[in-house]
Amino acid sequence: MACLLETPIRMSVLSEVTASSRHYVDRLFDPDPQKVLQGVIDMKNAVIGNNKQKANLIVLGAVPRLLYLLQQETSTTELKTECAVVLGSLAMGTENNVKSLLDCHIIPALLQGLLSPDLKFIEACLRCLRTIFTSPVTPEELLYTDATVIPHLMALLSRSRYTQEYICQIFSHCCK
Repeated sequence: MACLLETPIRMSVLSEVTASSRHYVDRLFDPDPQKVLQGVIDMKNAVIGNNKQKANLIVLGAVPRLLYLLQQETSTTELKTECAVVLGSLAMGTENNVKSLLDCHIIPALLQGLLSPDLKFIEACLRCLRTIFTSPVTPEELLYTDATVIPHLMALLSRSRYTQEYICQIFSHCCK
C-alpha cells in the first residue's frame, strides 16, 4: 500500500467512496481464484467510461492488488490479462490516475508481462503501457531505465498488428 500517497485525487474522492466500489476491491482478495477473476471482469465493466469509479477504486487500493495478481506465477493468463485491461482503463481516466499508477510502479510490472508467451496478455500490457506513456505526466525516461526493454519491444513488433501499433505509439511519444 506504499503507493497510496496523499494525492489530490485521494483527498477529493475519499468521502465519496461508495459501498459498491469497496465490494469490487474486496472480491480481489477472495480465496476462490474463479471469484477473483469474475471480480476483475466486473471491475473492468464498472470502470469503462466512469472516471468517478476509477478514482474510487484507486483510492480504495485496487491498484496494488491488481499489480500483485498480474505478477503472480500462480495467476492464470486470463486473470493477468484482465488485470492489465483494468489497469489500462484506470490509466485512461485523469492525469491523477496515471500519477497514482506510476506511484505504484506499474511500468516495471507491465514490462515484465511482456516476457509472457501469451500474445493476448502481451497486447494488454502494451495497450496499458501505451496509455501510460502517452500521458503528459509520464516521464519518457522511464522507458529507458533497463537497456533490454527497447530490443525486446523491437522483437515484439512482428507479433501482431496490435503490438506494432502500441509499440510504435510508445516510441513516437518517447523518442523526442
